[in-house]
Amino acid sequence: MFHLLPFVAGRLFGRYPARGDVVILTPPDAARRGEDLIKRVVGLPGDTVQMVHDRM
Repeated sequence: MFHLLPFVAGRLFGRYPARGDVVILTPPDAARRGEDLIKRVVGLPGDTVQMVHDRM
């Protein structure tokens, strides 16, 4: 697997992600340890997110 940056524990820029940011997560499951999950932030602490007709 090709990585642009070396593994860094914690936040890279030292701030909480904002809505719409892209984050990269490493799964805690040992079987998926080599995978990276790339996700877009859709909710922040305190938000309520609801799916309606398969859309947020």
